[in-house]
Amino acid sequence: MMKKVFVFGSLNMDLVVNSPCLPQAGETMYGTGFFTNPGGKGANQAVACGRLGAETYMGGAVGTDSFGETLMEGLKGCGVNTGAIRVIPDCSSGIAVILVTEGDNRIILDGGANGRVMAEDADRLLERAGEGDIFLCQLENPVEVIGYAMKAARRRGMYVILNPAPMHVMVSEYLPCCDMLVLNETEFSMLGKDSLAAGSRRLLDMGIRDVVLTLGAKGYCHTTRGEIVCAEGVPVKAVDTTAAGDTFCGALAASLAEGKTVGEALQFANKAAAITVTRRGAQCSIPTFQEIFDRYGG
Repeated sequence: MMKKVFVFGSLNMDLVVNSPCLPQAGETMYGTGFFTNPGGKGANQAVACGRLGAETYMGGAVGTDSFGETLMEGLKGCGVNTGAIRVIPDCSSGIAVILVTEGDNRIILDGGANGRVMAEDADRLLERAGEGDIFLCQLENPVEVIGYAMKAARRRGMYVILNPAPMHVMVSEYLPCCDMLVLNETEFSMLGKDSLAAGSRRLLDMGIRDVVLTLGAKGYCHTTRGEIVCAEGVPVKAVDTTAAGDTFCGALAASLAEGKTVGEALQFANKAAAITVTRRGAQCSIPTFQEIFDRYGG
């Protein structure tokens, strides 16, 4: 029986500018293109789960503006249940200004409604959750609320996945509440200057079962009590890395909900993220299951 995925996190409208290079301080320069695209780490991960066929529920908040309406409709269009997303009166939705240069990106956030998410929002999301369901969260909302949600999910017997982005100084307090930690090299270094083996061992000693270090084009490393398994990235020509990590997390959660092993789910997530970086934008770049199957065979 397939488990459900519950994503608690941020919803942002991405305002994307393509540029040949980064401007210097005080410099004005022309971009080479602009577009808007629904995003936010939480919403991106929920869209990835929905497009890959998982029964997906999203919790969070938007404002009473056109961005909020667009964000909600985008989630619904991908099969995500938005009943636990709160619309906050007289508040703006979150936005992300993204500067894309040569396939890489720099992001500035204004949280808007994301900063006003409360513990009650997590409780509303988890009303339909049961033992063995997947709980997936990030850190673009108030960290104490994310911590509350993780504890609540753990009490329900859910499998808790934390993607600690953006990194927060208080996150260590909540790490014992997660089963799987998925983080990139920068985030890993911010938790300590240890080697992969030593740093992962320290995290496992906190009670985490699986530590997944994503390495961009180089792939990932998965550490458990018994072993460290590293896999190479899928060779592609990257044009925009926006939402690659979110696609990885969402595909991983969806695969685990389907009943795949952690190793199988990681391989699938690696393929999904590889497709995402070949396209521009956030949610519009996230592939469906059929697209992954057609290219890589599942």
